[in-house]
Amino acid sequence: MILAEIDGQGWVLVGSLNGGEVSAKLNREMCLLVASDEAYQYLADIFWYDWRAAMKRRRIFVVEQSHRCPSQLAISARTWLRLG
Repeated sequence: MILAEIDGQGWVLVGSLNGGEVSAKLNREMCLLVASDEAYQYLADIFWYDWRAAMKRRRIFVVEQSHRCPSQLAISARTWLRLG
């Protein structure tokens, strides 16, 4: 699931789509993209509730110093989002 707020509009992407071309063409994997402020806010509230609860339990997420963020993110088999 991906939650995004773009230009004041809430978006929710739900589904299972692996990064390979076979996933979209042969396996019929798919995602549902919904433009809904209500769905975005509802799911974002749940996320932040869970996040705060996890921080109270002092769960710490460790990222190695050698970790590098990707310069691109696959949105679909044909679409890439350039980061940075």
